[in-house]
Amino acid sequence: MPYVGQNVSTDLVIEQVQLRTDVDAERLAGVAPRCKLVSLRVLGDGPENYSSNVMRALQYIREELNGNGKLLRVHGVNLSLGYEFNAKWFACGQSPICVEVDRLVRSGVVVVVAAGNTGYGVLRALPRDTNTGLSLTINDPGNAALAITVGATHRDSPHTYGISYFSSKGPTGDGRQKPDLVAPGGAHHVVCHRPKARPDARENPCKRAADGGQSPGYVH
Repeated sequence: MPYVGQNVSTDLVIEQVQLRTDVDAERLAGVAPRCKLVSLRVLGDGPENYSSNVMRALQYIREELNGNGKLLRVHGVNLSLGYEFNAKWFACGQSPICVEVDRLVRSGVVVVVAAGNTGYGVLRALPRDTNTGLSLTINDPGNAALAITVGATHRDSPHTYGISYFSSKGPTGDGRQKPDLVAPGGAHHVVCHRPKARPDARENPCKRAADGGQSPGYVH
C-alpha cells in the first residue's frame, strides 16, 4: 500500500517526496484499508503558517497529479484545517483558498473540509456576559460553496447529545446552509498507519488527535 509524504515549505517549494510500501494490508484497519493515500504537509511547527501553502497543495493535486482533471489520480481531498472567516477580508466563500477549493471540485475531486471549532463563545448581554453557541462561525475554507463541510457531534452518543458545543455553526456569512453534514468529533482515537508492527500495538493506540479530532497540518 503506497504512502506518499509530501512536504510543502513556507516558500511554496516542494522539498521532499517519500515513498513507503506496506505489502501486509492485514495490519491496516479502517473504512477503506486498501486505498492509496497522498499526504501533503502544509503547516510547519511554528506559530505562523500561511493559507497559501494549502492553496499550493490543492493546485499541485489539480495540476500535477490530476492533469487539470484529465487523469484523476486523486479522487478525494480532506482538509482538517482552517481559519476564522473575516468579512473585512473577502466576501463569504470568495477568499482565495475557497476559490481554490471550488476550482478543485469542478475538476472532479470531492473536497471534504472541517467546519471549525469556533462555535462556542461569549456574548455580552445585560446584565452579564453569557457563554453560548455562536452562529455564523463556519471557518474558511469550509465556506467554499462546493466543499462538503463537516461539523462535529458528540463522539459517543450523537443521537442523544447532538452537535458538539464547540463545533462551528452556520449559516454562512451570505446565508447558505452549512455544515453539510456532521460526524462524531471531539478528542478521540483515530485509525492511522503504523510504520512497523509492534507487540504492544493493542495497548498503544494511535496518537490521540488534538483540536477536535482533526489531524493538524496535512492535506489528505
